[in-house]
Amino acid sequence: MYGRSVQMAVKAPMISATGNKRIEKLSAFSLIEILLVLALMAVASSIVVYNFAAFANRGDSLNTEDTIDAAIREGRYLAASTKKIIVLYYEEQTGQLVLSSDNNALAEFQLDEVFGENGRGTIEFYSVPSSEGMSPIVDPAQSRSQIVAVQFAPDRSSTPFIVEINDGEGTSERHVYDPFSSLRKVSSP
Repeated sequence: MYGRSVQMAVKAPMISATGNKRIEKLSAFSLIEILLVLALMAVASSIVVYNFAAFANRGDSLNTEDTIDAAIREGRYLAASTKKIIVLYYEEQTGQLVLSSDNNALAEFQLDEVFGENGRGTIEFYSVPSSEGMSPIVDPAQSRSQIVAVQFAPDRSSTPFIVEINDGEGTSERHVYDPFSSLRKVSSP
């Protein structure tokens, strides 16, 4: 075998039974795969629709604290997006929290039926007292420095403030808010 060349037989190309075309593997999806993908898309879309419907109906079931939190978040957002000072105040006649800028109402948040002209509930805002030097820190929940409205600056900040919620039944809650977020730092009776 050394020095001799061995000739190998050339393989004939594979052809289909009807002609001389080469058989190539076609890539495609089977019917089962297509149905599986459609079923998964239907399940995912039903979950999205259900969650969206629950979110859309959430406005009907918000309690007073959640409504105040939403108004504060919206006020900070509007201040940052419009680059203007946004004011949040409570309107007693309608029982709403109102966000305004340049004396134009931008958003209104309706509170429970205990607030407003026929209700006895009230919402009041207080500023958090600042401490000076080495003096002891004043308990913010004890503040009695009432303010008419809370202002949000374009950098989304505000002065530290307290919201006192009186439901008209003799019980009131005081919530101290962080000047840079809509989180309640302290809740006190």
